[in-house]
Amino acid sequence: MKTEKERMSGSSQPKEKRRPRLLVVDDDRLLSAILQANLEHKGYNIILASSVLAAVQQMRLQRPDLIVLDVVLPGTSGFYWCQRLKADPDTRDIPVLMISGSTVGEQALEAGADAFLPKPIDIRALLAKIRELLKLRSQKQGWSGINASAVKGINVAGRRNP
Repeated sequence: MKTEKERMSGSSQPKEKRRPRLLVVDDDRLLSAILQANLEHKGYNIILASSVLAAVQQMRLQRPDLIVLDVVLPGTSGFYWCQRLKADPDTRDIPVLMISGSTVGEQALEAGADAFLPKPIDIRALLAKIRELLKLRSQKQGWSGINASAVKGINVAGRRNP
């Protein structure tokens, strides 16, 4: 028999917190596939976009918890879009991790990125930086919609904590 609370909520199962949703914006399809496989394996939901236009369309459907953004993209540069994201009150709180094959880390941070990693991407460094940015966002906003184990359960080496 269902309890009164279960009847009111329509479910006898406790609500599970959702996994963090990451938007990966890179026109290199091979790199995107590698990032997607590694990040999904670590418990993240991944949305892929190969241009800023595609990323904007994806964001209308699903708001990401973090954006991994390439600098060099077809049409609009990652720098420009990062500046727009950080200027918009609706998106400024979304952490942006910029990536590039060139040494433009300082420019990425000046554009408003929360962090920068050079290509080729070190997956362990990427995982550590994502975890750090999501944890900071969670602390800033008291954000409770995320599965805490997905953030806390990954150590700096990119392995699950026991």
